Amino acid sequence: MLSNEELLKHATQFDFEYVNEKILSIRFRDANSWCVSLRGDCYDKKLKMFVWEPSPSNITDEFLRATRFSLEDAIEIIQGQLQLCDDGCRFLSITEEEQNKLKPKPNHICLKYNTRVKHVIYHPRLMRCRECLMDV
Repeated sequence: MLSNEELLKHATQFDFEYVNEKILSIRFRDANSWCVSLRGDCYDKKLKMFVWEPSPSNITDEFLRATRFSLEDAIEIIQGQLQLCDDGCRFLSITEEEQNKLKPKPNHICLKYNTRVKHVIYHPRLMRCRECLMDV
C-alpha cells in the first residue's frame, strides 16, 4: 500500500473550491512545470491575471515562461488567491459585524472595484471579489 507521501508524488492536479461553483486548480504540465488554472484559464505572472490558454500547437515560449511554475510557486499563488477579504481588506464597505447591526442588511461591497463581495459557503467568511483576485 502506498503512503500519503508516495500518493502525492503521483498527483497531477490539486483543486480548491473557493466560491461555490468556481474551482482554482494547480495542474501538472511536464517535468517540474505546473500551471494555476481558473475555469480553464491560466495565471500569467507577468500580467497578474488569468489568461486563455491556447491549444498546445499554438503555445509560445513566452506564454510558457509566464504561466508555468514549480509546484512550490504554484502553491504560493493559490494561497494568495484564496485569501479572504475579511482578513482586514481596507476596501470592504462594511464588515460582517457592522452588517449584522443593520436592518435591512446592506450587501458587502468592494470599494476599490465597486462590486459585490460574496460569502464563502458558510458565514461569516467573505471572499475577495474577482477583480481583487486578479490583483495578486
